[in-house]
Amino acid sequence: MKIQHAVMIAVVIAVISLGLQVASNTKLQSDMKNINFKTSEHDVAIQHLTIGLSESVQMSDLKNKTAEQDKLIQSLSNDLSISKQIVEKNNATITQLQQNTEQLNAELKSLSERLTSLEHKIPSPSPQPSVNATTPIIKQNTINVPSQSPFPINQTISMTKPAIKIISITMFPNPLKVGDKPTFTVTFQNISDKEIQQTLVGCGAVPSLQWDIYPSSSVQNQPAPSNGLTCPPIMRTIKPNDVSVASGYTTGNGLYQITKADDLNVILRMSLGDGSISGIQTTIAFNVIAK
Repeated sequence: MKIQHAVMIAVVIAVISLGLQVASNTKLQSDMKNINFKTSEHDVAIQHLTIGLSESVQMSDLKNKTAEQDKLIQSLSNDLSISKQIVEKNNATITQLQQNTEQLNAELKSLSERLTSLEHKIPSPSPQPSVNATTPIIKQNTINVPSQSPFPINQTISMTKPAIKIISITMFPNPLKVGDKPTFTVTFQNISDKEIQQTLVGCGAVPSLQWDIYPSSSVQNQPAPSNGLTCPPIMRTIKPNDVSVASGYTTGNGLYQITKADDLNVILRMSLGDGSISGIQTTIAFNVIAK
């Protein structure tokens, strides 16, 4: 009887133990499910957080890039403003240069007209017999030079073409003294049937008339006075039968100063245009005495 009671107690204990184990396993499974669910929620939250963080980083990068673009646009705007100011200044400068050029051209035209008027007022001496039409033409004669006081000179004229006639030669001052800076003019006539071009003194151009004086030990070549102008040569057109006066400087556009009393050899060279490459080249040589 006692054994049966013991067996029943053991069975009851086993049943209770089994029930507890089953209940425990059930609760454990429920807890595991809850843990898995919460883990899934955590994973989802972490994923959402990662996505949000990535989007935040992208937004930050976008803001930084936008700020850089704004700075670049502002810099470009400043550069454009500076460029506009430079263009405006250049336009103003160009306008001023154009006005100055127009004023200079007007002054040059007025100067040329006055020079032409003055040269035409110089009285022309009686004409000489025309030169022979040979090439080169060489003629020797004696003429009076209309300056401070007429004086005879023995001159030699050499000409490449019979296109002009030398009417007179002028020297100033006359007579020459030590310290003087002599200048010369040549009055000539166009005896051809074509127009002739003459380069006048001015604007730094080489005039049609130039000269040399020898011996070099008795003279000193000095720069000619300059008006500071730089422009195209001033040309004069001489029609057939017209008379013109050529003036100029020494070879190299200077002026000789007499440094010693001496018998001087003067060579005048005149270059005129007639449309050909060689033009009309004339050389006039004579002697003068400097005291």
